[in-house]
Amino acid sequence: MLESFPSIDPHKDLKVEVQNASMVVPLDVTERRSMFLSNIDQSVSNIYCGGILFFSSNPNFPPDLITKKLECGLKRLLAEHYDFLAGRLKWDSKQGRFEIDCNLAGAGFITASSKLSLEEVGDLQCPDPAFE
Repeated sequence: MLESFPSIDPHKDLKVEVQNASMVVPLDVTERRSMFLSNIDQSVSNIYCGGILFFSSNPNFPPDLITKKLECGLKRLLAEHYDFLAGRLKWDSKQGRFEIDCNLAGAGFITASSKLSLEEVGDLQCPDPAFE
């Protein structure tokens, strides 16, 4: 059975403070290339798909250490398997369609903290308008 948490008011201040915002580039230089997008990709290519991760504070794992580990892992993933996520959409005028320019520009990476506990934030299994 899922544990239920009180739902947070979407207009409530989450008391979020941004510590750092940066672009994470692949650890190793990969070959610059263009990636063909299928017709399905073309129809949904302008949709932003972000992610947010929540962690409880733990004195054995300070936020700076966790941030460095996550950033290092993202750099490795961008270099080894997902270089296209560090690229940008570009228009191919010859084909008349979008493609991904795997140009190593980087992926956005933001670290932030909140004065609220996870219990105060509420149910993390469902999208919450307050997370915007």
